Parts: sequence; structure tokens; C-alpha cells
Amino acid sequence: MQKMFSISRMVAISLLFLFISCSKKGDGNGTPNPVGEIWPQEWVLTMDFDATFVKYLQISGRLIYRSKVGIDYSLKSLSTEKDCKWLVKKAGEKAGRTMYTFQLASDTDYNWYVVTGGSVLGTLEYQLNVDVDGSTVGSEQAKFFINKVGEKNGKQLITIESVFYPGYFLINTGHTQAANGVLLSKTQAPAQFYKNFVN
Repeated sequence: MQKMFSISRMVAISLLFLFISCSKKGDGNGTPNPVGEIWPQEWVLTMDFDATFVKYLQISGRLIYRSKVGIDYSLKSLSTEKDCKWLVKKAGEKAGRTMYTFQLASDTDYNWYVVTGGSVLGTLEYQLNVDVDGSTVGSEQAKFFINKVGEKNGKQLITIESVFYPGYFLINTGHTQAANGVLLSKTQAPAQFYKNFVN
């Protein structure tokens, strides 16, 4: 009886080690991470640019910028050199859809939110900004829907939609405040971001 118990325990431990060793972890260059959906998660968000560069989202001041980096540059190195590693958390549900918040992983006082601005022609603009004083925490202005749109090169592609302005997505276009900022639009094609896990 004791021998059977020991064998069962050995089998259970072996299976646990096998599961852990088979789990995919980020290799520091943006490979997919989780075996299951465990939250919160840390991402570096990139999007295609050309054969040499990718764009990534980073904080500069109170704005979020689309900056460029070489396609082969280590995302792990980038995440330590620039403010571009995002802590993504679930933030409840609305109309059956999960909402998320995006905070700077190294300083969670910095979080994304959508602000209303105006173009030089006087038309309304929705811009992705950074809240640095906590005034939007808990507000739907600081919450987003994440939409999975497929995979490319083994990495998951997503689009990001405002909860406060449903149907408005982050696009690969700047705005009045910054030419390389991030605008939200209901009519232009949403930006497709790679969800890179960087540990």
C-alpha cells in the first residue's frame, strides 16, 4: 500500500515537472508566453512597419508615441531601455465583454486613457494619452476592449478599442498634438498589434 502511494506521488511530481518544462515562456524577444490566460500580463506592443523596422508603443511625457526599432532588436532590451512595457489587467465586464487597463509596468501610476481633442480644422479627435495623476483610474476613459484578430509568425495579433467611445479603435496615425502619437478612429482600419510577452 505504501509502495503504491509512493509510486502515485512520483508520477504526480513527474507530470508536474513535465507540464512546467513544456510551458512556453517569453524568451525576451516577443515569443508567445502563456499556456493559459493568466492575468495580469506584461506586454510590449509592436506593429509591422517595413522589412527593417517595427513600430512599438512607448510613453513620452503625457503622450503615447509610435516609435521605430530594428526588426531584430531584442524586445527584452527595449523594454528596459524605454517606457514601453505594459501591465495589462482585467477591469470588469461591459455588455458581456471583458474590459482591460494598460499601465506602465515599471510605474503603475502611469495608465492609458482616451482624451478628446481638436484638430487644426476644429474637428473632434480622440487621442490616446497617459494619466499621471490617477484622475481617470476606474473611469471608462481608461478602459479598453481587446479583440483577437489572428496570428502571424506565431504571435497573436490584436486590435484595441475604447470602452468609453465604443467602436473607436487605436489606429496607426498621429494627431494634432503629436504626428507620431496614437489616434482613435471609427472609420479607419484599426492598428493590428503583436502581443509580445517579455519577461
